[in-house]
Amino acid sequence: MIDIDTIKNKNTVGIILAYDIEGGTLNNLLALLDEIHADLVGLKVHSEILNFSEGENELLYDMCHAYGIFLWEDRKFNDIGSTFQKQVQRYEKIRDVISVSPMSGSDILKIDTSLDIFVLVQMSSKGNLFTREVSKSIMDMVTFEKLEGNENIKGIICQNQEFINTDLPVLTIKPGINLSATGDSLGQCYSNLSGDLPDMIVVGRGITLSQNPAEEIQKYKVERKSQKIAKF
Repeated sequence: MIDIDTIKNKNTVGIILAYDIEGGTLNNLLALLDEIHADLVGLKVHSEILNFSEGENELLYDMCHAYGIFLWEDRKFNDIGSTFQKQVQRYEKIRDVISVSPMSGSDILKIDTSLDIFVLVQMSSKGNLFTREVSKSIMDMVTFEKLEGNENIKGIICQNQEFINTDLPVLTIKPGINLSATGDSLGQCYSNLSGDLPDMIVVGRGITLSQNPAEEIQKYKVERKSQKIAKF
């Protein structure tokens, strides 16, 4: 399981690599990880994009552990609790973390699983429907669950200062970081490293499309402010 204190106590903001290369092979991914894993805290993937076999997923899971990074399935689950409980079982032996979009209600956060959960509070895409009111309602769910002792919720996926500066004992994760682009043709809106920084950032194409990933990732390493973790 992810250790919140370990990540929050690092001197630099944690970097999570988003690897969304359609048709990419496991060998290519492992070669990239071998090159840059020392600068990562996690790897974020989508199973339906990678389309790895069961054996390949197991090997990737084992290799991530050998590299000392967590493996995140960014599935953004959103269904009734009983359906989600069945869906999540297929990932429990090949992933460390899953993402959840609790638009179906707070019961989706109460399932019994060995996986850690990152809760989607905001998105980086243009025109998304995560209004401030919606995001605050999700944060209310997370707050209640943490007060009730929910140990599975380890982080929130967010974008702006209001949520990055939460006092909750969770990791803050900001996707959509790119230093060489501002967006794409399908609504992605990239951010740079200015302003208040979260505990972890997600970087995808800024690294994976680089000619020299090992050199490029150094540009994303920034010192972080120390934060006191609230204890409930």
